[in-house]
Amino acid sequence: MSVDADGNLWTNNNFIPGSQSILADVGGVLVPDPLAYNGTGVTKLDSNGAPLSPATGFLGGGTFAAAFGVAIDRRGHVFIGNFGGDSLTELRPDGTPVSPDSSYAYSSNGGYRNRRFKDPQSVIIDGDGNIRVTNIGGNTVSQLVGGDPSNVLTWGGGDCTIGFAQPWGIASDQRGRIWVTNFGSDSVSVIDPGTSSRPCPIATYPLSGRPDPGAQPQGIAVDMDGNVWVARNGRGSIALLEASRGFAPKTFRAGGTTVAPWGIAIDGANNVWVADFFGKRILNLCGASANCPFGKQRPGARISPPGRRGADGDGKGGGYGANGALQSITSINIDPAGNVWVANNFINDKVCLEGAAVPPSGQGSTVGEERLQPQCGGNGAVVVFGIAGPVAAPLIGPPEHP
Repeated sequence: MSVDADGNLWTNNNFIPGSQSILADVGGVLVPDPLAYNGTGVTKLDSNGAPLSPATGFLGGGTFAAAFGVAIDRRGHVFIGNFGGDSLTELRPDGTPVSPDSSYAYSSNGGYRNRRFKDPQSVIIDGDGNIRVTNIGGNTVSQLVGGDPSNVLTWGGGDCTIGFAQPWGIASDQRGRIWVTNFGSDSVSVIDPGTSSRPCPIATYPLSGRPDPGAQPQGIAVDMDGNVWVARNGRGSIALLEASRGFAPKTFRAGGTTVAPWGIAIDGANNVWVADFFGKRILNLCGASANCPFGKQRPGARISPPGRRGADGDGKGGGYGANGALQSITSINIDPAGNVWVANNFINDKVCLEGAAVPPSGQGSTVGEERLQPQCGGNGAVVVFGIAGPVAAPLIGPPEHP
């Protein structure tokens, strides 16, 4: 998800809402059919949630199975990373495509294409219009220089002594450096586009005291002081790399409330907001600048309510969302009114009913196959009005006050 200058929310449609992936028999092994699993289209909502796009979303520009990446430039153009299509989509503010369309529905042959695009995951934009995208399947980070799809620079690869390990999240700091989470190695790599003699990361920082490939860091955000915050999904914790301490890591579980943090954002008070995927809650934590209420001064201290143990079924409780409005949430964003937006991306419990899948024309599925599906598509966006410090939109670099 991303917010434009008018406060409208843009989100790719990562998964068909209410459906499950359809299994196909490949060599005796049941695997998800990509046509059934993938969502298409991009949805635009106004600040009250009313739709500004068609019921199908905007379908042009090659949108196909987009992942975690939606970013908006200063012109209001929207860029989407198509995980399933190995491409990027560009749309104008009215949703009309700039990038090439796909040749037919459910086709992955549209968008801006480049041989270095491999499972694009996250997307950001800088003030000069450079589009940066993590290629989680290629262990690289690519840049459309000045937004030009014919001029692509890629960091990483076999010539680099410092590389990436399944790069997932991406953010930039006040100096223009690019920070990338390594999903496969519990670390963060940094790129300096202004000084690098070769297209390689200049450093990699661990997120804990020992290698932990099971930590699976995903979302990343840089605060107003240059500190780097990371959601360690696999370990249910948040990592902080403090700029004043040479980016030495601290990790914490926010009072024991985090379960599987995915998205992370910084608000206008320089405090931290987390989308807890399996916990189905929004968490608000004290940032590194001691702008916390109630006398809380320690970075990572919980601001959101502690809740009751077991209040929402997982033995943890706490945060916002125990009323059941939230499903398994991924992206989290703060808009210029201080509204907090999150994506109900998956339903990963018994709400997934057998036989609920809606296969494309000509395909079928069985109840037996669908019993094996761990998740089905979530049903939209959730907003909590006015609860965060307002942030200027679109987000280009670290957060700024409106």
